[in-house]
Amino acid sequence: MKLKKKIITTCVLIALLPLILGLLIGGVIVFRQFDKINEAYGINEKRFTVIQNPMIAYNSIIKKNVERVKNGIEENTEKLEDTEYLDELNNNLSEHHTTLFVRQNGKYIYKGKKGILEYLDIYFPEYGNGPGNPGSIYINSESFSVLMEQMDFQGDDGDRFSVYLVMEVDKILPEIRNGATQIMLAIILILVLLGIVTLIWLYRLFINPLTKLSRATHQIMEGNLDFSIKTNRKDEIGQLQNDFEDMRLHLKESTEQQLYNADASKEMMSNISHDLKTPLTAIKGYAEGLLDGVADTPEKRQKYYKTIYAKACSMEELVEDLAYFSKLDNKMLTYNFTVISLKDFLKDCIEDVEMDLELRGIRLKESYQHCCDVNVIIDPDEIKRVIINIIGNSIKYMDKSEGCVSIRVLSDDDFAWISIEDNGMGVDAKDIPHIFERFYRADTSRGTKTGGTGLGLAIAKSIIEAHGGTISANSVKGAGTTVRFSLPRERTKEGAE
Repeated sequence: MKLKKKIITTCVLIALLPLILGLLIGGVIVFRQFDKINEAYGINEKRFTVIQNPMIAYNSIIKKNVERVKNGIEENTEKLEDTEYLDELNNNLSEHHTTLFVRQNGKYIYKGKKGILEYLDIYFPEYGNGPGNPGSIYINSESFSVLMEQMDFQGDDGDRFSVYLVMEVDKILPEIRNGATQIMLAIILILVLLGIVTLIWLYRLFINPLTKLSRATHQIMEGNLDFSIKTNRKDEIGQLQNDFEDMRLHLKESTEQQLYNADASKEMMSNISHDLKTPLTAIKGYAEGLLDGVADTPEKRQKYYKTIYAKACSMEELVEDLAYFSKLDNKMLTYNFTVISLKDFLKDCIEDVEMDLELRGIRLKESYQHCCDVNVIIDPDEIKRVIINIIGNSIKYMDKSEGCVSIRVLSDDDFAWISIEDNGMGVDAKDIPHIFERFYRADTSRGTKTGGTGLGLAIAKSIIEAHGGTISANSVKGAGTTVRFSLPRERTKEGAE
């Protein structure tokens, strides 16, 4: 639901809910109140009939009392002269605010409540002059409000009895008024509670999340990105908060990456400057020696030429690494995947580094030659670069007189796993999580013997991941390093099935 519709719906509910709830609760109170009256006075009329015309209820009450009196006296009029019986009958009638009066031959022989007789005596009809049955007389004045019913009986000896039932209506009215008071109090309570609930709801629905967004905006303006406003709400405001949270995370990640790249770029520039300056200084020095005639023998000149060539090759390698990584970083490198025998491919890679290993006196253990051959889907040139980079690091950081590099191959249904292990100087545990990061070098001294840009393993990681594989390393300082990576296997028809 749109925010505009929610606001409109809220306003409509605020207007209608008090009315609806007031009517519902008021109706419940009225019905319960009249149910109590009906139960107390034995009224069988419908609720709406009683609410519309309370006089019907009064008549119903007094008629039931008339029936009670008639049933007890008609068969035995002598009861009208029995004071104990009349007292008991009057007590029962008093529960309905009704008083009993009996007149015999025009003379009162029983007065249930003497206090009101002086006001009502003039209204009591003589024997035979009543309104008829059924029928009631309503008498209303400033002092009282009553409903009267007259019953005439004739005794066996010819005596004439008039029995009057007087119901004090004004004593029943407070019960009705009490129901109205309860309705008013209930409506006031509903309005107060609804107001409180509405305020809380509006605060939670609009004010609280908007306040959080405002605070979050100010924190971002101040450069603080270490907070969270993620929510489980599914509406537009919840979506806005989650979008803002995603933006914050993206901005934080971007800022951290920018800071890291800035630091890495500074480090790279410093490293490149150092790595270029060293061979350039050597080239310049040897070139000056040649120009100044310092190399005055063919042997010295040959040595100077070789040194200049070697330094130029080192600079070329550095520039090539930088250009290659730039292509990787900008996703400009195109891979040419092909299916190839892993055993034949590794043999070809070893031939490229075999001479470098021999020159350093490093023994190569090719245990992969004894395992079953598998076909892999790779770009041979790029994976060869990975293997040469890893073995090149093993050669570069070898500090043992009897160096050894071992290549092992394992495979499962989906991948071939290649491990390249050496017994070189190893890497500190604190450096292991970072060795695949661009521009990172564990050798912070950047000596000429082990110098480089720190891009070799970063390039290897990018290439392996582009092939859908993974790469990892573990190392023990002084004992050697193992680099392990996976390459996707060709899925045969049998394997695919």
